[in-house]
Amino acid sequence: MVITGLNSGEVRVTVDVRTEPPAVVDRDDWDEIVEASPALGGPRPGLSTMMPTEGLLELPDFSEAGLGPYRVRVHARGRDAANEVMDLPEGAEPIEEHLIQVWSTPAAPMHVHQQTDAYGKTMLPASEA
Repeated sequence: MVITGLNSGEVRVTVDVRTEPPAVVDRDDWDEIVEASPALGGPRPGLSTMMPTEGLLELPDFSEAGLGPYRVRVHARGRDAANEVMDLPEGAEPIEEHLIQVWSTPAAPMHVHQQTDAYGKTMLPASEA
């Protein structure tokens, strides 16, 4: 589960489905970086949302990375600023951004690479990178 800082408004999300794991963890540009192996099923493994969103239909499914299981690395920035605003007006430029990288690999325990935003610290206990 990825939790946004905003209550309502637009959040920029990029999904990078790949056949190989990313070469490096980009700690310089992101506040929060967490990696996990979610249990996914169904004919189209991928993202879903608690709130209906037309744009979600355009997101790729994880099977483009190969057969599961999958590893997901989620990056976040701007959640603290978004949480202060809570409700971003319609048409406003997003202040919160997420990058979700996905690749096929055996399941492994969750790993926190970086945890510097205050909002994320309330959601997940810190661990060593």
